[in-house]
Amino acid sequence: MGDVASTLKRSQTLSPVFFLDELDKPGQGGKSDPLGPLYALLEKESAARFTDEYLSVAINASHITWLAAVNDASSLPPPLLSRFTRFAIAAPIAQDMRNMARSHYQQLRLDWSELPAQMPDEWLKAIESLSLRAMGQHLESALGRAAMRAEMAGTGSVELQAEDMHMAPHAKPRIGFLAG
Repeated sequence: MGDVASTLKRSQTLSPVFFLDELDKPGQGGKSDPLGPLYALLEKESAARFTDEYLSVAINASHITWLAAVNDASSLPPPLLSRFTRFAIAAPIAQDMRNMARSHYQQLRLDWSELPAQMPDEWLKAIESLSLRAMGQHLESALGRAAMRAEMAGTGSVELQAEDMHMAPHAKPRIGFLAG
């Protein structure tokens, strides 16, 4: 069943909201336009008689509210952009990133009760300039290093140390020999 039709069928509401994340990321250059069906779905008149390609039947999709997020709106075709009301959201500043890191840490503590109540300030400084995804990855890796150290030491508590947050550069490994 097509995504729109199956979601409408499962929907518990008369006015569903569809969120399209990273709308600017679908592959380009193929034989078909992955954004093509959106043109009809975003116009009330054509959405009222939208044909689900999988089912080959018309469905009324005019009551759907569409939201989309993009990293770069300039990569989208102007006719598609004209069907959205656009809002620009500023990139988070360092304080925002620290708050997000603290929040992520507290979420991790829900599963790891042995973690200290607060994350070290050195950790915050080390990750505040990273992207949200990279920040989460580095935080989880650092917690993993601290947990491994606690496990190897046989202690029941995890102690967070500055060196746990060490972020090694992603250097390409060299081929060679080691001499002793």
